[in-house]
Amino acid sequence: MSKDTDQELTGVQLDVYGVKVNVQPRGTSESDPGSWAEVWQRVHCDLRGSVANLFGLVNDTLRSARSLVVGIGGLPGAAARRIESAHELADSAEERRQVSVDQSASALGEPLEIIQKLLTKKRVQGFAAKILSDGERVVIVALPPSEEPEIDRLGSEAMEIMRELPPIEKK
Repeated sequence: MSKDTDQELTGVQLDVYGVKVNVQPRGTSESDPGSWAEVWQRVHCDLRGSVANLFGLVNDTLRSARSLVVGIGGLPGAAARRIESAHELADSAEERRQVSVDQSASALGEPLEIIQKLLTKKRVQGFAAKILSDGERVVIVALPPSEEPEIDRLGSEAMEIMRELPPIEKK
């Protein structure tokens, strides 16, 4: 076995995302220079190639950037219509939720107005306040400002506890 054959058998195996790749090192295709004149000739050729590639890199980068800007700026009409349609769906869903909240609020009438005044007063004082309703029960959570991040969690827990209670009898 020669030295070259050993090099072909040994390699680095990379396992990237479950795909194994056997990477083999490759030598250069150039042989060692025989004289200093040959060295200078190779260096001269490599420098010419480096300078040409450097300016080619600038040109390629600018061309790619221009293509990217033109591509992004020219979003197809179908994509724009899809985005607009998604906005309309979100708006209509929000409107339905708002109508649902308004209807449950109007059903509660005067007591709700009293509660809303109380919540407004607490908010003015700096408290974090939130009303949660499942259509049948109402949970009111008011916390000091330092506890505001906990308001959603506490409100959800209170709703769960309320759901375990027997149903409210309507008169």
